[in-house]
Order: sequence, then C-alpha cells, then structure tokens
Amino acid sequence: MALQLLVGCAILATAAATAGFGSTETPPHAPTPTNLPVVLSTLFPYHKPKGGYNSGSGNWWGASFAVTKHGTVLVAGLLKLQTKQHEVPTELDLRRSEDGGLSWGTITALVSDPTHTSMFGGGGLIYSAASDTVFFLYLDAPQPKPAIPQALPIRAIHSKDDGITWSLPVTVGANLTGGEILGHGIELAYGAHKGRLVIRTNQWVGAGPKWGPGFDLRVYSIYSDDGGVSWERGEDFPVPFTPLEATIAEISNGSLIISTRNAYPRGDPKLAFCTNGTICHTFGRSDDGGVTWPVTWTLPVEQLPIYGCQPTLISTADGSKLYFGAPMNTTTADRWNYTVYTSVDGGRQWEWLTGVFGGPSGYSDMAFLANGELAVGFQRGLGIEGMVGTGYEMAYARVNTTTAVESATVVPAP
Repeated sequence: MALQLLVGCAILATAAATAGFGSTETPPHAPTPTNLPVVLSTLFPYHKPKGGYNSGSGNWWGASFAVTKHGTVLVAGLLKLQTKQHEVPTELDLRRSEDGGLSWGTITALVSDPTHTSMFGGGGLIYSAASDTVFFLYLDAPQPKPAIPQALPIRAIHSKDDGITWSLPVTVGANLTGGEILGHGIELAYGAHKGRLVIRTNQWVGAGPKWGPGFDLRVYSIYSDDGGVSWERGEDFPVPFTPLEATIAEISNGSLIISTRNAYPRGDPKLAFCTNGTICHTFGRSDDGGVTWPVTWTLPVEQLPIYGCQPTLISTADGSKLYFGAPMNTTTADRWNYTVYTSVDGGRQWEWLTGVFGGPSGYSDMAFLANGELAVGFQRGLGIEGMVGTGYEMAYARVNTTTAVESATVVPAP
C-alpha cells in the first residue's frame, strides 16, 4: 500500500580571501559579495517552540534535492521537534515543485512517528532517470536503541510518480547501518558503473564514550547496481582523516569526487580557524564507482575557506565543472556568509563564484533546475537568542549562474 503524501566573472580563491571577502579590514560578519543574481525565499519555516524546550527544537537540518526528467523538484528536510531532552526527536518532511522550482506545494511528512518521540538520523533523495524513480534513503530510529550510538538501520522508500505517493519502507541491505545521511545521492552517468545509485553516510565507531578516546568516525558509500532492489556498502574513507558529513559528485570520466568535513581534533583551539596544520576539510577520488577512495587531498583555507561545517558538492550534467557551497567567513571562521565556489579540474583548484547569503547559515544541498539555475537549500539563522544557529529555517536560493552583475542582487521571491 502506498503512502499518500499530505501534502562578473569568477575570481581566484586566493584573491577572494583578500579582496573584501575575508581580509583583516573586513568587519566581523561582513557579507560576501554577490556577483550573480540571487532570489531568496523560505523552503521550511522555523517552528517556534512553546514552553520548555531544547535549544535545537524547531530547527531545520539536512536539505536534500531531487530533480526529475519531468521538471518536478523535490526537497526533503529534517525538523527537530520540541523537547526538553538532550536528544531531539525529529521528522523528515517534503515539499514538491511542479514548475521547475519556482513555487512550492504544501509541506508533508515523509517519515515520522505519530508519538513524536523518535530521532531519525536524516535522509537523502536519489533520482534514477533510467527507471524514472525517486528513492529516499533514511536512518531509522530503532527501539531499543543500538549499543553503538548512531548505528542506525537504513531504510528506503520510493516513488514512481514524482513524489506524490511513496512505497512502504524496506530495509536496505543486510546489516547496513549509518549515523547520518545529508544531501542527495546520484545516479552515475559515465564509465563502467553507469546506472549505479550512490549515496554516502557516516557512522561513529568504537567503544566510546561518544566524543571520547576510542571513538571515531567513518564515511562510506551505500550503492545499488540493480536499480535500488539491493544495496551494498563501500569501504571506509581512509585514515588518518576523521570524516563526516560527506557529499559526492561525478566528473566526466566517471570518477567520483567526495568532499568531507574533518571532525577531529574536537576541542582543539586551532580547529576554529583551521590553522597550524589543522585539517578541517578533505577531498577524495574514487575510480570504482564509490567503493574505494585511494586518492585524497586537502586544501588550506586560504585557497578554499571552509571551516567546521558540512558543505555540499554537485557537478554539471556533463561532469565538466564542480560546484561547492558552504558558509565561509574568513573573518571569524563561524557559520556566516553562504558562498559558492567552482572547480574545473576535479576539485584540486577552486574559484569563487558568488555569495548567496551574507548572514548566519549552515548545512545545505544544491541542485540544478531545468532552467539552468542553481538551487540552494540552506540553513538560515534568524537571530533568535539561545537557539542553535540563532534559530534555523531552511532557506531557498535560486542563483543565475550565467549572468554576472556589478553589485549585489539579492531579492526576495515573489
């Protein structure tokens, strides 16, 4: 039985870091310059909690996009529900656009618990053009809780009608678990593994306690070679990195590029500004469809100013260019100034493309719309004192990547 839903030109990175982007003369939280037309609106509004609550209550996390061959755009988001407890219960919601991302339908529950007590670990959309199917892989909230924190079972639902109705959930693979799924997955378009569906997750490993000695993080792919019928686990992203919150994109030769936040050393004062050799972000390449990652590299923040936050990574349809989006504030290294960079050499070198939003911002996802615009779903802080991120809604930006303007052009959507 299906679940009916309720429903100018770029400048070099090094120049960007010194030309009004993050120089010492720039006041704290100075907005990133906007070189391209940007239309801003809200995808998922902040839910103001009432009465007693955890500081994360009402916030949105984990945007995930899918764009179908019919032009329908789907976006999922994770809502942290109201609670006084430390672990915030969540639900996974969905919005659909039938006009190519210009307007959006009603917010509907995609995965939820009627008692509002379960903590789902996020989820990601994958669109298969070959079968015209939208998949949603998410981390369930089993009872009793697993012995290893965040070793959550992976479930999948799918839709054959652009997200109007959805199948019942099935368990993904034998003993496959994860701790967090962010962003979207992809269907490979090139090379020996063309047609493979790939998404990645991270998971805590070790005896614990969480954040303590003997506890670590690993990132790996979950992939399917039979159109989503069965799924397998790839190998861990290699040590010595401690990766989490990874996103992947395919380039034109069929290789996959992975972008991961580096989690440790937690509490190290150097981590705030990623200085003195502290690695805050890593990249890798897979030539076997996301199973292994034998090639890895890092970039200093002077070349790509990403600090302690999840970024998102996508490629153009022909795989010739990568787009990388995240909050990038070189003045204070906090989560402000959502910015987009591009790379034409598989992620080795990056150029500043445009600012998107000059205020508090966080986790995100991106997609290309049918009209060629870049869609960005990102956490936007609302300045609410005492709340995580100052209260996060999920904002929506449409960026015209082909038309440069001389000054900032950020306008609200009609």
